[in-house]
Amino acid sequence: MSAPYVALTDFRSACCYKVATTWEPPQLKYVGYGTWEKVPTDAEGFVGPWYAATPDNLTNLWPLDRASGSFRGYVVGAVGPDETGGGYLDRLRSFSAPIEIKVGGTGQIVSGRIGTIVMPYYTSTRPGTLAFETLPLGPVDLSASSGASPGKLAGSLASVGGLDADLDAGSFEAQYFGRSGEVGYELAGRFRFRTSNGLIAIGSFGAQFVP
Repeated sequence: MSAPYVALTDFRSACCYKVATTWEPPQLKYVGYGTWEKVPTDAEGFVGPWYAATPDNLTNLWPLDRASGSFRGYVVGAVGPDETGGGYLDRLRSFSAPIEIKVGGTGQIVSGRIGTIVMPYYTSTRPGTLAFETLPLGPVDLSASSGASPGKLAGSLASVGGLDADLDAGSFEAQYFGRSGEVGYELAGRFRFRTSNGLIAIGSFGAQFVP
């Protein structure tokens, strides 16, 4: 596409291109999530994450009769060089990764992890063939959250450690989505982080309760 344009991607009903996946993307009922782009001219552009309830969503509560649980899904976003332009990447790239979030009996996020982040690209040797490059960043952990349903939960992101780049800073927000009979069935949110090798990333996620 050429400027000017506005684009929005929705991964509510995503499918996996890779054959070997950590788990299949959930087909979400009550929330959509993705990224947006706004490019007014060839010289500037903006990108961000979003998540929003679908018309089927009736409540943002956590069910008080549920002792605890896990949510599994995927994150999508964009990553690129920071303001100094000296990062690992020379341009903005899209990415995805699996995410698992564990919650306690009151609905607070106890812990979570964003797995291996991969960036898609088309190969030059086989035109039209999609391949994946791994971002050299270790798994990213979600901290215990503050806040309470039906409002938004919030917390920080941290690197697990290892030989790859670390996070300099990161934060997330999340909210439950559902309806009568499936209260708190889905969890979605957005996040951002900076890395020690000069990158800024934004993203959103959608996950579904795992019995």
